[in-house]
Amino acid sequence: HFDHFKRRLDLCQQFAIPTMLLVADFAQSPDQAALGRAVVSLAQAAQWAAGFGVRLALEFRGSDAFCSCLDTAVTLVE
Repeated sequence: HFDHFKRRLDLCQQFAIPTMLLVADFAQSPDQAALGRAVVSLAQAAQWAAGFGVRLALEFRGSDAFCSCLDTAVTLVE
């Protein structure tokens, strides 16, 4: 997945796309370990994106089990 993500960042850089939208894909409410992995992965993704001159945006969806509102999206990003 990380190689695919980096290829997308490269495309964003080549086409001067300043922001890439990410969507949380929790199938169910995460346990503490899954939430910890998500936070680490988002931080790493943001570092890679910065290296390509791309910003990341996290979308929330009301129908999801987690990250279903602005509050949880902000908390996850913080």
